[in-house]
Amino acid sequence: MVNVPITSSAILPPWVRDISHASLVQWKKKRREYEDAISALCSASGEDISKALMTVKSTFDHTLLKMLCKYDWEVPFESIT
Repeated sequence: MVNVPITSSAILPPWVRDISHASLVQWKKKRREYEDAISALCSASGEDISKALMTVKSTFDHTLLKMLCKYDWEVPFESIT
């Protein structure tokens, strides 16, 4: 169990602004750290972790996500969760 000090500063998730391999590797590492910090905070406070975590979709640059949906994944933006 990781000892995470409770702090008054916000724990913010990393944002996806670039989809290069190096950027995504860094993002994944930071996302794991974010999830661990939120998990530790929730276990200390008793809060539901699913309500405390921001979704991956909400941390994407909005324009980048729309372009990926249209040109790479060929799915409607509204269909992704």
